[in-house]
Amino acid sequence: MRSLFLAFLSTFVFLVTWNTINAQEHSDHAEESFPMHIVALDIGHAHLFEENEEGQTSLLSLPSYGINYTLQFNEHWGIGIHTDFIFEEYKVRTEAQGEDHEIIERVYPIAPALLGIYKLNERWSVLAGFGREFSAGENFWLNRAGVEYGVHLPAGWEVFGTLQYDVKWDAYDNWVLALGLAKHL
Repeated sequence: MRSLFLAFLSTFVFLVTWNTINAQEHSDHAEESFPMHIVALDIGHAHLFEENEEGQTSLLSLPSYGINYTLQFNEHWGIGIHTDFIFEEYKVRTEAQGEDHEIIERVYPIAPALLGIYKLNERWSVLAGFGREFSAGENFWLNRAGVEYGVHLPAGWEVFGTLQYDVKWDAYDNWVLALGLAKHL
């Protein structure tokens, strides 16, 4: 699992370094041309409710990391693959129909999602899409929705905050609050 994370991190560093050395820098965000590629890393916390065998529920706040790629078509529309990693083991109660609830263990889940992104203005974006959460044992389909707030920095960099909500089908829900750094390539 950690080697997969290191591979993604190495790829991100390579793309950012390569673009910084070989591409022309833009002095103003408004001068950027489309389509535009954006890669990002974020770090935050995933929040969810854990239930033990006795039926007691507690709110968990687990460290999460994100690796995102976005293809921005124009000023407003983009599409992206946003992948969340939770480097923890935890147990949750499924939300299956009827009385067939069960406690399942999640071990370092990875949740990539294909998202449509709409930029409301220079700073605010909304995103929505679907994906799949992979973990030892059982995998779940998911829907993801969220909002992002970004501040552009010189040389094509951006600092952003994101709040997203994942609904895992017949399983459980979680929300993520994170801060990140993006590079416009």
